[in-house]
Amino acid sequence: MRLFLLRWNDGDCVIVQAEDEKHAMDNVQSAQWRVAVEGVVPPPSGSAILPKQRHFRSIHELTHFMCVGTLTDYGNIAIFLEGLDCLAEILHTYPQLESAINADDPDVSDREQEESTNRVVCAVLAERGKPAGEC
Repeated sequence: MRLFLLRWNDGDCVIVQAEDEKHAMDNVQSAQWRVAVEGVVPPPSGSAILPKQRHFRSIHELTHFMCVGTLTDYGNIAIFLEGLDCLAEILHTYPQLESAINADDPDVSDREQEESTNRVVCAVLAERGKPAGEC
């Protein structure tokens, strides 16, 4: 079995195991999705919108994957991506964000760091398909 990252138009994504791209999309569309209860289990952005009502922007087979699970106070497992190869591969599916992050220079002034942070925030808005305001 292979791993696929399916990205929705709003920037959210899901990683699923499947034989091929078609099965990956089918698995996501037919999954039993839990809608979190506000105030009890913090939902990810857009989780109240079930996948059948959302459109995929892209699908990408992952060759590197590593994650860490952390038990939350709410009794859930929060999953965080780890490993430079994994992070780089997933970031590649967010080209505007990847460009903003790669433009960063570690030896910059506070003002330049603020501008860098603004570039990343603007890239996130663009990846989510939202108006960038003053970006």
